[in-house]
Amino acid sequence: MLLKRSRLLIMFALITAVVGIQSATAQAKTTPLPLFVALNNGQSRVEGDIFAWNNGFTKKTLSSHNDVPVVSPTGDWIAFTSVPAFYVAQRPPNDEHTAAKNIQILKLTGTDSRLIADQPPKASLKDGKVAYTIRSVPSWSPDGKALVWTEVTTNQTSGVNPKLQDEQLVIYTVDTKKQQIIVPKLPQHYFIGDSPYMSKALWGAGGIAVLTKLNEQEFAVTVYDASGKQLSQTDPLAGSGFDISAMIWIKDADHDYISNVGGRIIIDPQSGKTDDMNGIPELYSPTAAANGMSLAYGNASANEASTSWNIFINGKSAGVLDSVIVNFGSEIALSPDGQSLAYILFPGQGSNGGLFLYQKGKSRDLGPANVMGLAWSPQAWRVFHFDPNG
Repeated sequence: MLLKRSRLLIMFALITAVVGIQSATAQAKTTPLPLFVALNNGQSRVEGDIFAWNNGFTKKTLSSHNDVPVVSPTGDWIAFTSVPAFYVAQRPPNDEHTAAKNIQILKLTGTDSRLIADQPPKASLKDGKVAYTIRSVPSWSPDGKALVWTEVTTNQTSGVNPKLQDEQLVIYTVDTKKQQIIVPKLPQHYFIGDSPYMSKALWGAGGIAVLTKLNEQEFAVTVYDASGKQLSQTDPLAGSGFDISAMIWIKDADHDYISNVGGRIIIDPQSGKTDDMNGIPELYSPTAAANGMSLAYGNASANEASTSWNIFINGKSAGVLDSVIVNFGSEIALSPDGQSLAYILFPGQGSNGGLFLYQKGKSRDLGPANVMGLAWSPQAWRVFHFDPNG
């Protein structure tokens, strides 16, 4: 009898433990993803700290020289660039060169924080000993298991790339913690003075798109697979909007294309051919339910500093968001459930600037005016086609 009771107690304890684990797992899955806000440090418009906002701000970084984070498609990591300490200490006042950049990732549950891309040994800005690496903003793979970016490394002592002309494409795999150079030499980039105009890499369903500025007027988009094999390349693109608007992957029906936030063209990643979009870019959260908000890019008004975004719920117009300029894609962010959106107004855009939260048809000011950019849920784009019947 005693043995039977002991077995029952053990079974009860095991069941309780399993239920507890399942409950904790369910709770972890339903914990709302915070809004990430990058605030500049007061000395630079493009360097600062990252904060998590969930009805209050929590500081996530310490160096004060970080950029806007990028949320992984699975919502469990953020990745961001940061200016290394040596560069901050040695750069001259009013330095206008493209800064050296490290890349870090931070797991949103637990304590896993990694510096995944560092500077070369003996990094320096001293004459005759210049050695550092510049990197673009990283981009997550669609499955959230890897990152890609472009980088330029120079080392005067060893004679490596002294004029910063050679740029390469790099992949980092989260599980293996390993880097791999998949394209050792990308198309030649443009220079502003003696500083390289870094190419931008963006990983999408159709491959890794690399946007390169060729000269003062033209860009080109080259698409690679994850092994570095070139899939396509556009002819030089002029007047395409890539100079003022971020590159995006955008879906039209069942096909994935490349475009930009304010663009009117689409690029086929397999052929490199361009075509008219025949619609407008629409931003949405792929993790949201069907009743989540989406935003369709509107035409600029007579005042070029003012842009309207059309808000849709279930495909029907639900309002207009005025005076929000989105060039880099990080000026606006949708919540994972699609019920809220955060946006930035910069000084001169009909206000003194600041961070705002839009919910249920109303906007409220969250306070800080020194906002560099936002990240919330994974974001996606699709082509919005106007209903000819209204």
